[in-house]
Parts: sequence; structure tokens; C-alpha cells
Amino acid sequence: MSQIKIFRLILIILLFFILSVQSGSAEEIDVLDFLPAILAGRASCDIDPAREILIPPYSNESDMQEIRGGFSTVVSGSPQNMVHDGLDIYPVEDLKPFQAACSGRIERIYTFDDQVTVMLACDSTYLLQYNFESQSPGTGQTQLENMTVEEGQTVSQGDIIGYLYVANAERAHVHFTFLKNWVPRCPEPYFSQEARNSVLNLIHKVHPGARMCYGCNANPTPLVTPYVNESDMVQIKAGYSSENSSPPWGSAHDGLDIYPDGDLKPFQAACSGKVISVMSEQAGTESNWQVEVLVGCNDYVYDPDKGNYFIPSAVSYVFETMSDVQADGQTQLANISVAKGQTVSQGNIIGYLHAVNGNSHIHFGVSPYGAISYSMGIPLLKVCPEPFFATNPKNSILDLLHIAWPSADICYQN
Repeated sequence: MSQIKIFRLILIILLFFILSVQSGSAEEIDVLDFLPAILAGRASCDIDPAREILIPPYSNESDMQEIRGGFSTVVSGSPQNMVHDGLDIYPVEDLKPFQAACSGRIERIYTFDDQVTVMLACDSTYLLQYNFESQSPGTGQTQLENMTVEEGQTVSQGDIIGYLYVANAERAHVHFTFLKNWVPRCPEPYFSQEARNSVLNLIHKVHPGARMCYGCNANPTPLVTPYVNESDMVQIKAGYSSENSSPPWGSAHDGLDIYPDGDLKPFQAACSGKVISVMSEQAGTESNWQVEVLVGCNDYVYDPDKGNYFIPSAVSYVFETMSDVQADGQTQLANISVAKGQTVSQGNIIGYLHAVNGNSHIHFGVSPYGAISYSMGIPLLKVCPEPFFATNPKNSILDLLHIAWPSADICYQN
């Protein structure tokens, strides 16, 4: 065992001991179950303090039959015997109501073949994801008709989100995921005591005595900068800003605009993963040529035996030549170093920007957990990238941003 792994082991055992002493019980924190993943370097482990900001995601406990799956970052020892990023909540019958567990804003609603996904932002840090899974092909539209919210709508805690359409009585359920900075977390510390007891009551109908969560929270490997060398870059002219925020660059913007110092400067994979798509097109009102590369980051919690995993995030690179000349578009495409389906490691070269003029730049964005369309090869949503970066890359990005906007933040959100 390497010195690094031994050091990790000592730290985790110390943490386990301290938390056990503080809580009087180690039952709620199954740190030791997660040691194999930590020592393998697949994920880091941390535990959230109690916040008690959530009520149950269902309106009435009496309307629910059971919760068959809880949160688990481990396979061995969890009652469902697999990794699982949330709670699978089964109603007693058709069209039972599910409610906003926090007050906030409906960020996105996605309709799929047999389900509807609703993303509710409690604030800029915490987000709830409800998957209304009717579990029968072609029923997504019917489920959408039973939703009571729209994108952009503000909701209060306890407002109805929608009613589950039970197309398959054995399998239909709502999959509820709690996310912190777009990473799934054990929801237990965030429930009120009453809500926690209610959720556990429903879990115990299937798994008597089981806990809500097994293992501990896992964090994906932090991103590195999308550029190889900071010295190759002139500045970052715009960061991330949401609608109705007040960024110094003046408008809503879903990523980082990075300007190089000269032609054919290299850009790298900010995470390890697989290239989902490489698309060349003319875009914008001026029909400038650009190439977009989308990389799906690797799963960081997974069960290789069952194929269950936490849906990864993705990073996108738009190589914007800012030229409407087709030859420039072809030159840019020729300077992309990866192809669709290719596996990349963090730091591998994605491509070189063909900087036709001083306006040529890379638009870099981060798409969070579950917000990628693999079939279309496009990101469905981009979010503030700052929480995904390690400290040194974040500081490098701030250095370049401050050249254009001294003292500016990477992200502005209303």
C-alpha cells in the first residue's frame, strides 16, 4: 500500500472516530463501508452536517406504499445491494401528489419516453430532482400533462409539483435526488425530524431497520483548466451569469469566454471521460464557423456488477473562429484532436483554436448531473462551473478574468 493510501486510511479512521464520539453512534455514518472506493482513488468522502431544510417530497405519507431504494455509494451492506443516488418512492395508486420539499425556482422540466424530470433549485447551492417515472413506453406526454409547474416558476415549500401517472402498477415511482452543487448527496441531514421519520417509515416497510443512506457522500474528481497553459491566454472576457443577475460583462452567459494569445493554442480535457460529440456548424447572426466538442466525465460512483452509477457531468468546448469563411471552419475542424466515442484522460489535448482574429475564443461550459442528451450529443443545461474546479485551476481562471474585470467573480446568479 502506498504512503498516500495509508495516509488516506488514517484520516478516514480518525474522522470515523471523531464523528462517532460526537454523535454517540456510528450507525448513521457508514464511512468504513466506503473505504475501498476512497483507497482506490475513485472518490473523496465527506459528511454533511444537519441542515433540516426539507419536508417530504410527497404530500401525504398515507398516499405512499413504500420506499424501495435509498441513497447508497456502496454495494456491500446496503439493502438494495447497488449504488443508488436517491429515494425510489412508490405510491399506493394512480395520480398521488408530490410536493416541493423546499421553496425555490423550477429550473428545468425534461420530458422523456416514459418519464418527466423536474429540477427545483432551493438556492444557488441546493437542488432537488424529481423523476416522475410512469415506467411504460410512450407515456411521457401523459405524465407531463399531470405536472402542475412550469420552467421558471417560483414555488413555495409544500406546493404541488405534479401527480405521478401510474402506467405500470409494479414499477411506477418517483425517483427523488438531493444535490449540493449539482452532486448527489445523502438527503437525510437535510430533512426535518418529522420528514426524516416519515421517510424511514416508508423505507422500513421494505427493509425493516434499514438506514436512509449507506456509504458516505462522494465527490467527482475536480476539473483542471480547459486551457493547457495560462501564459497562452490573454484573458477571460465573460464568466457565468444567470438571467436577472448583474455581472460586469452585462448579460446572461452560460460559460467562460477564453481568449488565446495567438493562433493554435492548445486546450485540454478538464476531466477524464468519453467524447460524446464533435459538431461543426455556422452559428449566430453572423454565421461564424465553430466546432463544439462535448466530453462526458467519468462515473465516480458505480456498481460494475449491476451497471448502476451516478450520472456524470460533462464539459463542452466551443471553438469559435469568429469567421464566416468556410475554409476557416475547415481549418478549425482539422485542428480538433479527438473524435466521437474516444476515451480521454484529464489533460489530454482536445484541440487547438484557430484564432482568425482578436475575437476568436473558446466558450467553455459545464453541464451538471443528468443534464446531457447523449442521443443528440448536446448539453441540455449549463451551470456555474466554479464548484467543479480544484483550487489552483479556479485561481488561474480568476487571474484571467480579472484582466478584463478586476475583482469580478466567476459566477453571478440571482
